[in-house]
Amino acid sequence: MVFFLVILILASILFYLQFSRSYSNSYICAALGRHNKKITLINIAALILMDRAIVALLFYRANFRINSFLIGRVITNITFLITGIEIYYNAKIGYRVQIWHGQGTVIGKNAVIGDDCLILHQVTLGSGFVVLGDRVKVGAGAKILGSIFVQSDSVVGANAVVTRNIAPRTIVTTTQKFEAMSDDYVVIFGTKE
Repeated sequence: MVFFLVILILASILFYLQFSRSYSNSYICAALGRHNKKITLINIAALILMDRAIVALLFYRANFRINSFLIGRVITNITFLITGIEIYYNAKIGYRVQIWHGQGTVIGKNAVIGDDCLILHQVTLGSGFVVLGDRVKVGAGAKILGSIFVQSDSVVGANAVVTRNIAPRTIVTTTQKFEAMSDDYVVIFGTKE
């Protein structure tokens, strides 16, 4: 019980730091919108206690601000033990990024993730300079390895292994088939759009 209370206090402090930048750009607001909840203190506290991805992203944000190798590795390992999500301290994550069911997700030390990205569970972004553009959706179990640039509005399907750059508005499947999306094509990926 005390452990959860300590996590809630730390997350509240981190949440305040995140609010000081911009309220509408926060992970918490994106998650509350995803759950169709109003922004109240009880909903925020429940979200911080129940959503592992929010805890991991808040600890990442504090870790990024500290920017120390030793402290960064310690906080990364503690966060991984608590949440099952490993986000290295020197990765760069944009605003309103959402990680759904984050168990087993690894975001490598040189990864750059744009705004409004959606990442599902067991995704690996690592072993090189992986860059995700804005509004990229990455399916469960996908692996993006090497120095890869996934450009904006692309979709990486479940269990796909990406080893080369992806053009904008492209769908990548497990068979390494690259399909361009037309202008009227909308990918609904676990949301109520």
